[in-house]
Amino acid sequence: MVQFSTSEFRLTPHIDNLEVANSFAVTNAFCSQFSRGVYAIFGFYDKKSVNTITSFC
Repeated sequence: MVQFSTSEFRLTPHIDNLEVANSFAVTNAFCSQFSRGVYAIFGFYDKKSVNTITSFC
């Protein structure tokens, strides 16, 4: 049996601005967002942070 929720679907932005060259800041921001229930992260591709971000995927 399939159950559907009647609650309204909403997107709520949770924005972090950080220095992408700082891998600790990137990791901390990623974990902080994930702990809030954020499962999609959008941003610019930067070769300084791509290895840190892809390590979580």
